[in-house]
Amino acid sequence: KRGVTSIGEYAFKGCRRTGYGISVTIPDSVQLIGNEAFFDCPALKDVTIPSGVTRLNDSVFGLCKSLTSVTIPDTVKTIGDQAFAHCTSLASITIPASVTGIEAYAFCGCNALTDITIPDSVQFVRTGAFSDCTGLKSAVLSKNVTYIAEELFYGCTSLAAFTVPSSVTSIEDSAFENCQSLKTFAIPSSVTYIDKNAFDDCSNLQSFTASTANTAYSSNGGVLYNKNKTEIVLFPKGYSGSYTIPGTVSTIGDYTFDSCKKLTSVESTAGLKRIGLGAFLNCKALKTLKFARGLAAVDNMAFAMCDSLSSVTFLGNAPTFTGTPFSRDTATVYYPAGDNTWTTSVRQNYGGTLKWTCSGSATTLSLSISCSASSGKPALRWNAVN
Repeated sequence: KRGVTSIGEYAFKGCRRTGYGISVTIPDSVQLIGNEAFFDCPALKDVTIPSGVTRLNDSVFGLCKSLTSVTIPDTVKTIGDQAFAHCTSLASITIPASVTGIEAYAFCGCNALTDITIPDSVQFVRTGAFSDCTGLKSAVLSKNVTYIAEELFYGCTSLAAFTVPSSVTSIEDSAFENCQSLKTFAIPSSVTYIDKNAFDDCSNLQSFTASTANTAYSSNGGVLYNKNKTEIVLFPKGYSGSYTIPGTVSTIGDYTFDSCKKLTSVESTAGLKRIGLGAFLNCKALKTLKFARGLAAVDNMAFAMCDSLSSVTFLGNAPTFTGTPFSRDTATVYYPAGDNTWTTSVRQNYGGTLKWTCSGSATTLSLSISCSASSGKPALRWNAVN
């Protein structure tokens, strides 16, 4: 009715008896729509919000599963927590240039949403705002956002490409986790912090490329390093085939190669000193590992659950093994002959079933003597037995 200036919290929450395909036009006199005012109204199909409203409050249209169309006026400044969460029929929405902030999980679970453009007026987009939007293929972020929040695009399995604005300085925890369609990702010069879990479970991500002007990161062959290449920052989960660790890398950090299921072999050059916790955990296709001299420490679960692992070669002194680095593995481990650091106490199973083999060990030879038919002189021939 005209004269109504507000719709209270929970006013129409759970209205289920009015049929389906309902359209709602909120009177122009309304300036406030309370939290969850239309939450879980499965019949609501489209809604027009009046120009007096300045904020879309928390969960105001959450779980309206038939909602396909929303008109947001250019007076709205903030879209609240879960404002449109799990509106599974919402295929498109226009965010006006008046909006300066989008709160946490605002559009979480909007599976029908295929693309979104966030205007440059927006200063922040909070945690998980577009998480689990499984149909989202394209997203354009405001050029004034300074960070990509935790879980922002978590579970957006159709998101195939994304351009990081030059205003962004950090990419937070799980920001792109489980984005199965991402294949490449470019890091601009502005980004100086990336959380180690930002790209977890991106199983088809094949390469990172860092701007040469970036002061914190560098890239080579699709792998993201710190600027001086002394640390592997992010290894793409979809990397396929063999990889050689550069000699500049001294430590493989915790879970660096975790669940890289297309990686088949890894070899280090001199310089590597430590392999961190769970560094190669769950690398299902990994068959061979070869480590140069100088490796000093192998942490717990470093090679655990590598089902295809058959050969591990250490070329130098025995490192210190902690915990069960070979948990659930069956492999042959080669160590150098004549190196007394590889004692019986070192050569344990470490949670797996390991066959320890001394490489470069003496070979047993057999001597055969025959007589040359042409010269009548004896001929000697040594044959390897093992």
